[in-house]
Order: sequence, then structure tokens, then C-alpha cells
Amino acid sequence: MGRRVEVSACDNQIRGKRQAVGLSQGDLAKRCGLTRQAISAIEAGQYIPNTTVAIRLARALGCTVEEVFRLPEELPRVEAEWLGEQPAASGGRTRIRLARVGERLLARPLTGIMAAFTPADGLTVAATPGPRTPRQVGGRVVVELLVDARLLDHTVVVLGCDPALAVLGAALTRRYPALRLVWEPQSSLAALRMLTRGEAHAAGVHLWDQESGDCNLPSVQRERAGRHLLIVTLSEWQQGLLVARGNPKGIS
Repeated sequence: MGRRVEVSACDNQIRGKRQAVGLSQGDLAKRCGLTRQAISAIEAGQYIPNTTVAIRLARALGCTVEEVFRLPEELPRVEAEWLGEQPAASGGRTRIRLARVGERLLARPLTGIMAAFTPADGLTVAATPGPRTPRQVGGRVVVELLVDARLLDHTVVVLGCDPALAVLGAALTRRYPALRLVWEPQSSLAALRMLTRGEAHAAGVHLWDQESGDCNLPSVQRERAGRHLLIVTLSEWQQGLLVARGNPKGIS
């Protein structure tokens, strides 16, 4: 009799590998002769597939079985630059998002109310402190990857305060499955400054300049720190006041 292997003793990389090659759960299921529900259950770690299914999955994803299914101690590790406002835990195990911006691999801790509903790209296992800035503690972290490393090169980080950026990210991923857009909520000015520091690919801003009466351009020119930036109009909106029928107070 073979030794029983607990589900918790095996980590699978199906979701990351699938996203890296631009396949939906349904696409992968068809290639392997499975149902979409089966793929979903495997990705969620609800059960470990048998040898035949594991081989089919690996072939469909263009990799080896060992690259898809690993024991916990075999998770690949990368070193990244820490962008948290608080020091990374010295003992590790902080859930983070990763993205490559230029030549830098950046690690952002998952925080806030949505963190519990957001899949992590990895877990920190070690941290090296660095010089502190007003907004960040700096330093580097060693990360155990929970996704395919190729996904990090196809991740676009967008900063801004508009929740519609999350909707935009979901729409882009549906149209371009190999692409992932990560939205991080930030105020317009904070987003612009982080962009000029090379910590994101794009920033959504709506900054009115009182002196000139113009929007965005004066602020971008002041903050760009010598960087060449492209300004694109993404959306427009109208603002007003809701008044009683007939505007009895004559508000204008």
C-alpha cells in the first residue's frame, strides 16, 4: 500500500501557470479532458489529481509535473524590494503582491479590507532592513512564490483612488488572459509621486491647479522629477448638486 499524502502537504501552481500562458479554467479543462469544476477544485487545493491527470495538466501548460506540483519546502524563492510602510516581519509569512517595474522586482504587502479576498503572489520568509523614507521603510525581502514567476513580468501596477480601475483590470484580463492589472488604492498626489519613483506603471490622477485653473498637467510637470511621462485621458465625469424639484432655494 502506498503512503497516503495529505492535500496540505502538496502545493500546486496550476492557477499561476494557467494565467501565465493565457488559458481560462475552461480552456485548460478541454485540453485535459476534465470539467471546469475539476480544474477549479484542483487549483483550490481541494484534492490532488492522480498521475495521469497530473501529466495531462503539465503537458497542457507546457511544463513538467514537478513544476506544477511541489512539496511546501520546494517552493521557489525570489528576492524583491520592499515597498511597505511598515517593516516586513522578521519571521516572515507576510502575504504580498509582486510585480516587475523596469529592472526592479517590487513587493507590496496586502493590506486593508480587500486583502482577505485577494490572492497572494507569495509569502515573505526573510527581511533585510533598508534606509527609511517618509512613506516607506525600504529594504529587501526573500519571498516564497505562490504563482508562476512568469506572471510577474506580465503584471501592470496602476495606482489611483478610482475603484473603476479594479473593474478595468478585470476587463483587461478577460480580453488578454496573459495580462494582469493590479490596482492599488492611493490618492492622486501619492500615486503620482510613487509613479515618479518608479514604483508603478501608471497612476490615475485628478489634480486641479488653483493658480492656472488647469487639471493634472501643472501637477505632473512639478512632480515628474525629470522623468518622461505620458498623459492619457482615461475618463471624464460631471459633478453637481442634487436639489429639490424646481430648485426652491435658487442654488447656482
